[in-house]
Amino acid sequence: MKNKVFIGALLASFAAFVLYLNNIQRNQSAKLEITQAQTKKNTNKEKEPSFNLKVPTNSGDIQVSKASNSDLAKNIKATMGNSEDYQVKVTNLADNKKSAYLYASEKRYEASDTLKAFLLVAYYQAISSGKIQPNGIVTVKQDQLASGEQLFKANVNYSLSYVTQVLLSQNNTTSANILLDKLGKTQMNQLLEQLGFKNTSIEHKFGVSHVGYTSAEDLDNLLTKLYQGKIISNYSNRVLSLLTTMKTRSSLVSKITGANIIQIGDSHNAAAIITSAGHSYTLAISANKNEKFAELGANVNNWQINH
Repeated sequence: MKNKVFIGALLASFAAFVLYLNNIQRNQSAKLEITQAQTKKNTNKEKEPSFNLKVPTNSGDIQVSKASNSDLAKNIKATMGNSEDYQVKVTNLADNKKSAYLYASEKRYEASDTLKAFLLVAYYQAISSGKIQPNGIVTVKQDQLASGEQLFKANVNYSLSYVTQVLLSQNNTTSANILLDKLGKTQMNQLLEQLGFKNTSIEHKFGVSHVGYTSAEDLDNLLTKLYQGKIISNYSNRVLSLLTTMKTRSSLVSKITGANIIQIGDSHNAAAIITSAGHSYTLAISANKNEKFAELGANVNNWQINH
């Protein structure tokens, strides 16, 4: 009797062992199926089409616009470096394939004297629209006088023609404040925005190091539009003529010789229309430092006359 019980138990154990082995095989097969499914999924992912992303044209911080002449951009980078905070825009006025735009960011930079060019544009736009009479008279106020002022006196009348004449020829701060008050700071900034100068505004009176903001892009666009007569068309030549009288010469054009130059600049910005050896182009820069302005001007000019 005991032997029969023992044999029965042995058979039951053997059956349980066989069932256990079958379960292991099923689990292994199930794991294999999961692994195969994952492999198939990864394979399909690799075949998905890639997005049409913009590939950077530079290997550092400075970006180059897609339409830029690559050789000119390389020349500018070699001069300015690839990590400084700057914007440089060059527009060849006869052949856009000889143009370039480089920037670390599309931000705006602190500005002072360069804003006088925008001030003139706003002034002549106001004349063109009939808001200001070109032969008008203004009475100078005490708070408009710059420190050490010699051309103007408080409570004395002056013609607007005289005010605009000495604005650049004497780089006069008081005349800038007279025109700014005549136009109205808020109204002027609104006009600049309407004209497409998105990075330019006047925040304070002239006579301080930080009057407002601008950018190389806005400066270049301003000079290009004036040259082409696409802005204040009836007075664009007048503004260009006044710019030729700018008393203070920017270092941007200090090493360029044998060229006709219309220019303006300050500590952080400079812009010019340059005609050299039959080549006319605009060059504008905005930067936190101006140590390389002169070298940039000379190198870009050499590139333009040799291409």
